[in-house]
Amino acid sequence: MFLDVRLSKGGEFTQPIPKDFNSFFYVYSGKGIFGSNLIEASEGSFVVLKHDGEQFTMKGSIIYFLHFSF
Repeated sequence: MFLDVRLSKGGEFTQPIPKDFNSFFYVYSGKGIFGSNLIEASEGSFVVLKHDGEQFTMKGSIIYFLHFSF
């Protein structure tokens, strides 16, 4: 699965993920919070999340625009 997601300030995105999948993200611009562990990542960051549920949520910082792919 490949998604290109853009969130505005304070935006939130929740994605259902198959139970046994892991995910990774590359943050093109902005800053945000990823997953249930609340991993903060900013522009140029590569984030790897071990999947431990049926969905996870990404949140854009209230200061920055967040644009990422996974």
